[in-house]
Amino acid sequence: MTTVRSFLALPLSTDVRTRIAEVQSSLKLASADVKWDTPEKFHITLLFLGNAEAALLETLTKNLAQQLQQLSSFELIYEGVGAFPSAEHPRVLWTGTRPSESLMQLHRVVESACAALGIPKEEKTFSAHVTLGRVKGTKNAQRLTEGLKNITLQPIQSRCWGVQLVRSELTPAGSIYTTLQSFLFTP
Repeated sequence: MTTVRSFLALPLSTDVRTRIAEVQSSLKLASADVKWDTPEKFHITLLFLGNAEAALLETLTKNLAQQLQQLSSFELIYEGVGAFPSAEHPRVLWTGTRPSESLMQLHRVVESACAALGIPKEEKTFSAHVTLGRVKGTKNAQRLTEGLKNITLQPIQSRCWGVQLVRSELTPAGSIYTTLQSFLFTP
């Protein structure tokens, strides 16, 4: 069977990606050992599907198309910069969002549609964030931590119009993302 490594994502507008990239550029000044994501890859992962069979993705696509078109577009505010598990011990650098009931409802719809097809829920609690980069070593770690503590992201408000099913191909140069399907909300 053919499998596709994929995830469901909330894409970001060009303006949001540009503004978040400016924050990322400031963090890069620490010259820490970080594998930085490119702004074109910025998104909020709603659910990582892993290596899913193509037939399962086809069924999921049909189900999601029906369910997601019933949701309305919504405003989301991007704010805050931080790290998992913490700024003192960063592994993943991110920018977050203000709490949003619309985003949580979207996540529940996606999770439910996937669960109905046997795709397991993530064990971790959903935490809406845009990954800026992944820390690979300890070089200039203290400078990076100081940068995280001193940087701010002025709130960015943006309308969310839909969800994307994205294929993620792993290569030695990094992952390559390809949008397989877009699902639009009601305007």
